[in-house]
Amino acid sequence: MTATNGNTLITITFNRPVEAGELRPGDTFSLDTAPRTPLVVRWVENLEVAPDVQLVAIALPGAGPRLHLPRRTTVRMHRMVRTITMKCLLCEAPETLDIDLPVDGEPLSLVCQRHVPPDLAEGEGEVDE
Repeated sequence: MTATNGNTLITITFNRPVEAGELRPGDTFSLDTAPRTPLVVRWVENLEVAPDVQLVAIALPGAGPRLHLPRRTTVRMHRMVRTITMKCLLCEAPETLDIDLPVDGEPLSLVCQRHVPPDLAEGEGEVDE
């Protein structure tokens, strides 16, 4: 359970595989061959070399060349902020949140700040049960 902007978000651990084709600018990832070397995505471009060969060109910080990976290559995510919109379980009001999936987890359900007790709404981060 995570308190975010006064809302309570129920999440599960983010452990699903992520393919290179899902990367976006600002994401941080590593390759299975170098798990302790985080790479930050500056921009991503989809390339179709042939009908059965689809690549992703990834620009990394610095002046080096772009990294080219097959779109379906699995990468390890360190930072993957996504904007999600979920409805409150109690009143169905839509709430839009930015969450870092590897840190915060995959969202399952949300209770908006109108229904969260004040002692839970005050703190940011994880809530002890």
